[in-house]
Amino acid sequence: MIHGFLHNWDAFRRLGLEAPETEAAFFAVLERIREDGALVPMALGLRDRWEAATVGCNNIGPAYWKGEEGRRALVTGRRKLTDEPWIAPFRTLARCRSTIRFASRFLSRGAPGLERAAWDAAVAAITGTASAEELGARLQEGLAGWYAPRR
Repeated sequence: MIHGFLHNWDAFRRLGLEAPETEAAFFAVLERIREDGALVPMALGLRDRWEAATVGCNNIGPAYWKGEEGRRALVTGRRKLTDEPWIAPFRTLARCRSTIRFASRFLSRGAPGLERAAWDAAVAAITGTASAEELGARLQEGLAGWYAPRR
């Protein structure tokens, strides 16, 4: 499954923007679009929660936890959801708050409640109702409630 961000190329051309290749450039593009005021920099639905989780856990998360390497570290117990690579995406989502206008696979096998908790955590990061550290702790507690790492 591939996830990513869609661009409005007409807006990019009008504002003289290029596709961002770094996180810093991504936020600079969002800010430039916000400053222009003609368009919404990022539209994201939070009511169903899966969109926020997709952005956080599928789009940007693997860059922080190093994809499959990070997932394996998690399932073998070498890493926890409270470790920096797993809470950093929530900090990044929180930075999106000023540029988002709200419109109306991660560990889902065996624990749909944890998947829902990840959705809730992504929304909480974006809306600023919890810190990245709090969110990581909540998810780690949920994970520990049903899964013991392989040794």
